[in-house]
Amino acid sequence: MDANTVKWQNKPVINWFLRELYTTYRDENPPQPGGIFTLTVTFSEPRNIEIEGSEYLLSAIACHAKKTQIKKKKWVYWSGDAFYDWHTNQFAIPPEGVIVGSPVESDLRDWDDYEGELPDFSSSDASGIFRAIVYNKNRWDESRNAETPDLSVL
Repeated sequence: MDANTVKWQNKPVINWFLRELYTTYRDENPPQPGGIFTLTVTFSEPRNIEIEGSEYLLSAIACHAKKTQIKKKKWVYWSGDAFYDWHTNQFAIPPEGVIVGSPVESDLRDWDDYEGELPDFSSSDASGIFRAIVYNKNRWDESRNAETPDLSVL
């Protein structure tokens, strides 16, 4: 069954669950093993919910969602007028120097998968070397609000 075929007032209820997951539960760890969230809406009285074109009288509806975390890596190559000072463990750029980095795709899905543990840079001796950890989380697209039923009022 396609989750988009479950509708209330001709709006897919999956949109309400997605909005909840992307907003209310965005930074929470799943309470169930395997990264599973279960969100349940219990209606104040039974409601007619359309499922694949037929209506059914329901007293509640639930959504099970699996949260996945994917680690990615991207190597950036630098060239230019800098030099590494071994005494201070830092890169130095002359006042008129120019540094150029290789392109970085903004869509993290294009980056290579990373299987290792994320390094703890807070206690690293790698001072002077550029490093970044980017957290990209799914966000709710506010333009979808018009096609999202408000299940919280039921």
